[in-house]
Amino acid sequence: MAVRKDLWCDLRRTNGLALVLVLWVLSLLSIIATGFVFSTRTNTILSSNLINMARAEALADAGVHRAFYELQIPGAQTDAWKADGRPHLWEFQDGVILVAVSDESAKIDINTANNELLKALFRYAGLDEQGGGALLDAVLDWRDEDSLRRPQGAEAEDYAAAGLAYTPTNGRFRSVGELRQVLGMTNDLHQRMAGLITVYSDKPGFNSAIASREMLLLMPGADTVQVDAFIAAREAIPAGMPKPIFPLAQPFHSDDSKVYSVRSEARLADKTIFIREAIVRLSTLPGRQITYLAWRAPSASRQENAEELLSPKAQNGK
Repeated sequence: MAVRKDLWCDLRRTNGLALVLVLWVLSLLSIIATGFVFSTRTNTILSSNLINMARAEALADAGVHRAFYELQIPGAQTDAWKADGRPHLWEFQDGVILVAVSDESAKIDINTANNELLKALFRYAGLDEQGGGALLDAVLDWRDEDSLRRPQGAEAEDYAAAGLAYTPTNGRFRSVGELRQVLGMTNDLHQRMAGLITVYSDKPGFNSAIASREMLLLMPGADTVQVDAFIAAREAIPAGMPKPIFPLAQPFHSDDSKVYSVRSEARLADKTIFIREAIVRLSTLPGRQITYLAWRAPSASRQENAEELLSPKAQNGK
């Protein structure tokens, strides 16, 4: 009887260990299966996101190329897109694309603008005569090829004295953002003038016949009544007819440079967004009608609210 009892105890002990082992194995298999399901689901989501982002990028690029096509349509066609900065809504391939085209000759080229025009820009941004003169000298010192310091300017030693880790390039500004590095420039000043400047037109002045209201208002002596009346008269002129030059801008007027900036924002149904920005120069020469000067995708911090951009108030054009 004692032997049977011991065997029974051993059997129960063995069965208990087996049960624990089975439960442990089942738990391990459950953890592995859960991890596999989670990993598969994550990979599926990532793959879907990558596919959607690629689709949005392709649609944004399509918007840019559509803009190039529209720019080459004869001006007499009233339904062709104009390089006036107005957004055009285009529904294409299950996506919504918002495209805006601007003529760079309607802005001030900080590489080639004459001094009086730059002074007018700085005054409009809020600087007084002395502050504007100092910033002008600093800008000229940045873009000229020598290391000679203008009376109120800044060269390498001045940047070092200000504790800055960089010095003037003594060459052309390569981007509008580079102007922010000039000694004396602040974020507020740069933001006020960023939409009015370019580095691509290569003109000493700007084309006031197509310039924005803000550009016309920076002209010495201009007021809102004059500018608004001029814009109203300009918009009343039929498509294909030459536009007038703003009288107060006569000393600063330059012709069209055939350089355009395009901003194309594509949005899918799942709210995936991709923005493409491009700068192009159009040419009448055979074989090379378009020269790309810039091709970029702005960072997320620069992307504007898509809901606002795609609202009915923002929609204008085809």
